[in-house]
Amino acid sequence: MSILANLLKKTETNQAPAEIPPGVLQAVGSAGGSASRGRRLLLIGGIAAAAVCVGGGLGWYLDSRPLHRQPLSAPPPPARQAVAAPPLPAQRPVAPSAPAVRQVVERPPQPPTHPPVRPARAVAAPVRHSRPAGRTAPASSAAPPSHTPAPKDRTAIDAHLFAARNAEARRDYLTALTQYQQALEADPYNYRIMNNAADMELRLGMYRQALTLTERALTLKPEYVSALVNRGVAQGNLGQGGAAVKSFSRAAALDPANRSALYNLALAQERASALDDAAGSYRRLAEGGDPRGYLGQGRLYERQGARDKALRVYRDLLALPDVGQQARDEARGRIRALEQE
Repeated sequence: MSILANLLKKTETNQAPAEIPPGVLQAVGSAGGSASRGRRLLLIGGIAAAAVCVGGGLGWYLDSRPLHRQPLSAPPPPARQAVAAPPLPAQRPVAPSAPAVRQVVERPPQPPTHPPVRPARAVAAPVRHSRPAGRTAPASSAAPPSHTPAPKDRTAIDAHLFAARNAEARRDYLTALTQYQQALEADPYNYRIMNNAADMELRLGMYRQALTLTERALTLKPEYVSALVNRGVAQGNLGQGGAAVKSFSRAAALDPANRSALYNLALAQERASALDDAAGSYRRLAEGGDPRGYLGQGRLYERQGARDKALRVYRDLLALPDVGQQARDEARGRIRALEQE
């Protein structure tokens, strides 16, 4: 320190600088650098302490100050997706205890449940009978008048018949029935129009009305085969099986070549469990080349357990030259079922 003091004193007295020993210069530089670094460290420490204090105070202020701001909008909650109920387990088919073919033999097929086929109807033709003015249509038990004037408005009758046939072609059976009824009002003793109207009633399921109308037609024309067949169809659907067999038998006896009468007779006999009679009717039908006769015979043989006979009949059907696709498919299906037995 004495050396430093002397140097300072010489400076104040404006003495000429002298040579400074190297050791003294190094010592002074080192002392001055240490003091400068100390000041810098103190300054930095003070700034840091001040920052800490300011930060702590600011935090305390913010914590103690009530918030009046609206909170930031939270993201909308995810839409709840409805959980689908687990699907019901599918029912598994129960394996039959015996092959399906055996069931055919043990439980023979029943006759077709669809209504019997109605005959093709002749086009209604004018009859030289008419209802006098002021008279009503005859009841089923009333006999037709012996002499009645011809219908006056032949054009209107023809128009109703034309409209009825067009509606029937469109399978608009209700409109066709209405047109036939209007034609019948103008020509009340026309048994052909009665039968046509009864046929529409059968197609609409109006079996009781059809029975009444066919009986009226048969009162006018007792041997009218088409009306006999339609009456048998109505009787069969009303549960009058015995009466239906009589109607079909009468129709087949009057017209042995009428396939509709013969087929309906065979169906009625089969439903009445008169299997021998039904077999004879189906045989007659098959002899005329009708595939329904073959299918009926095969069905009866299956009901009786005669597998070989049923196969032979079905194969005979497939050998026919002119057989519809539906009949062929049914015969092939029965052959496959019987061969797997």
